[in-house]
Amino acid sequence: MDSIYLNALNIAFGTARIKKLLKVFRTAERAWHAPSGKILRLDFNGESIKEALQKRETVNPQTEWARLEKLNIKTISFFEKSYPKLLKEISSPPILLYLKGNADILREKGLAVVGTRTPSSYGRAAVDMLVPQIAKAGLVVVSGLAQGVDALAHMATLKAGGKTIGVLGCGLDQIYPKMNENLATEMLKKNNLIVSEYPLGTDAFRQNFPARNRIIAGLSLGTLVIESKIDGGA
Repeated sequence: MDSIYLNALNIAFGTARIKKLLKVFRTAERAWHAPSGKILRLDFNGESIKEALQKRETVNPQTEWARLEKLNIKTISFFEKSYPKLLKEISSPPILLYLKGNADILREKGLAVVGTRTPSSYGRAAVDMLVPQIAKAGLVVVSGLAQGVDALAHMATLKAGGKTIGVLGCGLDQIYPKMNENLATEMLKKNNLIVSEYPLGTDAFRQNFPARNRIIAGLSLGTLVIESKIDGGA
């Protein structure tokens, strides 16, 4: 039951505010039903919390949960035993993870493989040389389903018969970039996993990607940067 309200809180308030709300109201259901006056008295930014409260008025927790079920999207909250242990160790772990595909992969050891969206011939060759070895060693290849090195890493893993997780910077009702929709479909067909911290309907805003990167790192024992510009996101 609490996951239904955590999802609703995530839609209206976002992760950072949820943590404070849960600290005060103890459960997601109580936080969701808390009077606006009580929430306004908490130490939030005035305008942003008013917008969140207005958003709450438009959200039906049960309807939003039914949307997840229709798309075969599951959730894991920070408070569940199945939440990835390594992810709990990052500085700001997501309260709620949305999962599409084989959630059992989260229990296995992963290695992040990331890099530039515009790889050189060297970068492509490095992916082809290293990623199959990683996959065959039994490590899950974690990346961001982005154009370039990310997509190449996922594809090389599938080709090697390995397991892979794609972490999105948008809701799981869409794939960004759109050019990787077929890749995402193939990943799911082959019993892999796509993950996001963002509720359905969240677009791929620019600021979501640095936040997404912390999840890629948090699901992994280490990170292999194939190729990147000095000021690149990798």
